[in-house]
Amino acid sequence: LFCFFLFAIRSLYGQENLPDQFRSGLESIPHPVTRINAAFDSVRQHSHTDPQLALQYALYALREAQQAGNDSLIQDALYFTGNKYQDLGYYRMAIRYQELGVELSRKLGDITSESRFLNGLGISLDYLGKYNEAIKTYLEALVLFEQLGDSIGISHSLNNIGLVRYNQNNFREAREYFLKALKLGEQMQDNGLMAMATSNLGMLEEEQKNYGEALNYFYRTLELDQADGSDNYEYLGSDYTSIGLCYQHLGRKAEAEEYLLLGVQYKHLSGSLRNRASGYIQLADFYNSTDEWEKAAAYLDSAAAFSEQAEDPKVVLSLYRSRADYFEGKGQNSEAVDWLNRYIHLSDSLQKAENYETGKKLEEEYILARKELEFEGLQKELKEKREENRNVLLVLGVFILLTGIIIWLYIKSIRRRNLLRQQQRELEDALGIKTRFLSVVSHEIRTPLHVILGMADSLMDSDISESQKEQVRILSSSSRQLILLVNDMLDLNKLEAGSSKLKYTNFSLVQMLHTLQGAYTLDSSRKGIRFELELHPEVPEFVVADRLKIEQVLNNLISNAIKFTSDGTVKLEVTVIGEKRGMPQVCFSVIDSGIGISDADQENIFTPFYQADNQTIRSFGGTGLGLAISQGLAELMDGTLILHSTVNVGTRVELVIPLQVGKAPEIIRSKTEENWKWPKNRKILVAEDHPQNQMLLRMMLNRVGAEADWTQNGAECLAMVKKKDYHLILMDMHMPVMDGYTAARKIREDGVKSCIVGLTAANSEEVTEKAADLFDAILFKPFQPDQLYLQMRQCLLKFNN
Repeated sequence: LFCFFLFAIRSLYGQENLPDQFRSGLESIPHPVTRINAAFDSVRQHSHTDPQLALQYALYALREAQQAGNDSLIQDALYFTGNKYQDLGYYRMAIRYQELGVELSRKLGDITSESRFLNGLGISLDYLGKYNEAIKTYLEALVLFEQLGDSIGISHSLNNIGLVRYNQNNFREAREYFLKALKLGEQMQDNGLMAMATSNLGMLEEEQKNYGEALNYFYRTLELDQADGSDNYEYLGSDYTSIGLCYQHLGRKAEAEEYLLLGVQYKHLSGSLRNRASGYIQLADFYNSTDEWEKAAAYLDSAAAFSEQAEDPKVVLSLYRSRADYFEGKGQNSEAVDWLNRYIHLSDSLQKAENYETGKKLEEEYILARKELEFEGLQKELKEKREENRNVLLVLGVFILLTGIIIWLYIKSIRRRNLLRQQQRELEDALGIKTRFLSVVSHEIRTPLHVILGMADSLMDSDISESQKEQVRILSSSSRQLILLVNDMLDLNKLEAGSSKLKYTNFSLVQMLHTLQGAYTLDSSRKGIRFELELHPEVPEFVVADRLKIEQVLNNLISNAIKFTSDGTVKLEVTVIGEKRGMPQVCFSVIDSGIGISDADQENIFTPFYQADNQTIRSFGGTGLGLAISQGLAELMDGTLILHSTVNVGTRVELVIPLQVGKAPEIIRSKTEENWKWPKNRKILVAEDHPQNQMLLRMMLNRVGAEADWTQNGAECLAMVKKKDYHLILMDMHMPVMDGYTAARKIREDGVKSCIVGLTAANSEEVTEKAADLFDAILFKPFQPDQLYLQMRQCLLKFNN
């Protein structure tokens, strides 16, 4: 009975997720070694056509090799499994099997296998951005390749280490490793290895703007690729293009044009639609820079045709950027803005898709890891039971069976407790990832919104009709509401963690309600329904409260009411219904004539992700989070949320909160006079890497006659400050190469007296206290032009005093 029980467990859980026809084909092979080698052949066969199936064959081979106890086959199976996880992008899973392979190879004293496991492990760590660990692993692999005399392995290790150092901006060490790889390739007279090293060296010099040295390396790469005798037109096209771009940076337009055209020709011969489109875009950018507009337009049209066939969104993104530059260069600002908006929209879509795919990949990797841990636990448990019962006497069988079951249940309970602890730790890690993800996403959303709001402000100052200005106002107001919602995403995360805090400000409640009325009147009119605001006279005009959280709750309630109402009226009624601790109890009632909610659904309507039925989801959409969020915020504000609803009659939701009566603030006049201009003798330096933000800042500065020098990162900014004295430095706080914090600290350490104003799209809570000693002021994106001009005037006052 006990053996039958173990066999049943193995039958249920002991196999990989191979399709039945493939698994039965393997299991029909009687000899284990032959069966495992057949699985390896299947891995090779499906590696490129179906990586998921190849992975399952590798896992099957690994289990069979472990059961057979054949270390050599286990090594091969671990290598295949790690490689397949790496090919699928599950780098953490790949690391697990590669580390097992290293451990087994060291146990067996097999340095050949150890070197290949270490090389693969370094690649996985490199992809995860764990550069120091990757360097250490590559160096270990390099030592083994040198012991084996494997020159190709040595060359690849040297190039890999150089690329990691390049990614870390450690250009000196990167150059040393690339030169070592080049020397080895020259000793072997291997054109491919030499071309790999010279191409990397050219890329390194180009990154440091040493274009003359970069040209020498790219010419050498071209000679090696031509001497190799292969018809790899993609490599040759890349070589010619790299040479042309260097000439373009050096201002040698004739040579740049010649080599860029050759690059396009070879990319055309490669047959890759993506390469052709990219080549035409690079040529168009070149002609944009030389003001040869007809040639630029012709190549942009060619690029558009090939990018449409290639169906590569990143190529289309580059095309939109070049189109915007083309029209901006010709002075056709409206067309430039149109293409820039397309660029921003596509860029935002690609970022969302990338974030989604990253999250999905992490989720799949987590599920795979859990399944394998469960499988290994069951397999280990079955092995222990077989060993326990191997020498059991028949006369004691029943007794041992009962004892074994008790032990099994006891071990299972311990493992369950350990599993629960592990799940709790994993859940805490997942919540940390979620928090960081929301922070990154909110930061990326704020950046294009900053550009949209800046464009709206610019349009308000242009010569447009009153009706168009009203539309721009609504656009600006709606964009600002979207920014508030992005901030509330982080507030919701804090609410779930119990760390959300109220931020009290004195503001006009009446003005806020009229702003909501203006925004939702347009939404409701599009559906053919009316939106009304009834404000009772006893409601205080100014209050001290958390405006953002009140607006978030009202936005949720009003948008729900409009969404579920197809005919009739949505009304926001605000009144005072009493007092609480000496403060008026203000009741915000959102009333609609929509579909209503049944009594049964009202019991669960405040549960997260709950929707009345599937028909509601199909017809109206939504996540079912709005009311749950609103209830949590209402409780945080010491209030309540009350629901009254009747099916096919309508719904009334009341937000009741105590509000402290505020005071009318003093009238603050505009921070800048209408005719104020920035003095010509006062110099400005801008450090900003985002192209759209550069364009927006340039527009704001031009309005007050200010000219500026522009840099892309903190390192360039620091170099400019050492060459020239600046009165004002506008410094983005998040840039590549060197961020704004580091650049500002180095500028202060050098004793520079310039005013430094920090620019950031982060929340105020994310800006650390150290910023106070580094920056004279901080502007949080999106900011108004008047906010920037105020800081500019304060900078002038500082120097005048």
